[in-house]
Amino acid sequence: MDFYAPPRPLCANSNVPLTPDTYYNVMRIIVFFLLCLLLGAADAHAALSDAREVARLNNCTPKKVEAVQQTLGATGNTLYRVECTLPKSKDDSAAKTADAVLIQCDGSICGLLRPLVSENK
Repeated sequence: MDFYAPPRPLCANSNVPLTPDTYYNVMRIIVFFLLCLLLGAADAHAALSDAREVARLNNCTPKKVEAVQQTLGATGNTLYRVECTLPKSKDDSAAKTADAVLIQCDGSICGLLRPLVSENK
């Protein structure tokens, strides 16, 4: 009696077994696809840290960063609203200062768009 079993095919209807070359090619495609996904996510994270840095350079210690508008495509950009931590003031008659800034990022290049002053009623 012979107990040798031939290798199983790739699928039930196929008579072609899964060879090491085919396996490595499939794994290469999967790894390439995952790297593309990871690199795309890294760009968005880099723009967020760049927006925080631009806020710090404009005398705004970031408290909260939120994306207000995002444009996709080859020339995509993102508009961030960064809330600032302001020092406490005892003078009630002092002029209001900007408590938030708008920052526009094109890829990883960010710049200050304008300061925002909140209106308290």
